[in-house]
Amino acid sequence: GEMPSPGQEWVGQQLAASIKGSADSIKGEVYTYDKDSDTLVIKDQAVGLQEANYRFLKGKDLENVKLTGNSRVPDPTPLASDSTIERLRHKEKERVQQEMAKSRNIGENVSPFAQQVFNGLSKTMQCTWAGSEIVMDMGSGPQDEVRIKDPYEVGQVRGVNAQMVDRVKKVLQGETERIRKGG
Repeated sequence: GEMPSPGQEWVGQQLAASIKGSADSIKGEVYTYDKDSDTLVIKDQAVGLQEANYRFLKGKDLENVKLTGNSRVPDPTPLASDSTIERLRHKEKERVQQEMAKSRNIGENVSPFAQQVFNGLSKTMQCTWAGSEIVMDMGSGPQDEVRIKDPYEVGQVRGVNAQMVDRVKKVLQGETERIRKGG
């Protein structure tokens, strides 16, 4: 039969499908669908996983699609851009590393202020401690790494990628002001 084409109305439904040209099949809830890149994000609630696993599939790669359950209104933040999709892919890989990194999220012998800065930055960025330096992984490798040294002022932000450095400076400035106000 004609393969139903993916769309926002799939969101929230349970999907079971096979993947063309592979023995792999997929089951899970349709988390979101991005029409521009024809990317479906499937939330795979595999047994034994503490957190959902996100799988990224091109709509055109699916066959034998079966949908069950009710669709829901997609989350207000569609995963529109490729960078978001890349970041989530990256996140899936990092989830495992993150569990291992939880212990690295509390800096050793750092001031409460430093830890608050770290916690603030962690909300929007992937951060780890390296000694007393906060290291942000902004992308796909060391060239996208940004570091902040003690005393965690805007002048202490270092990185190869100037754009990333600027972004971190802006966030850092906002966080620092918030902490100083006792937020």
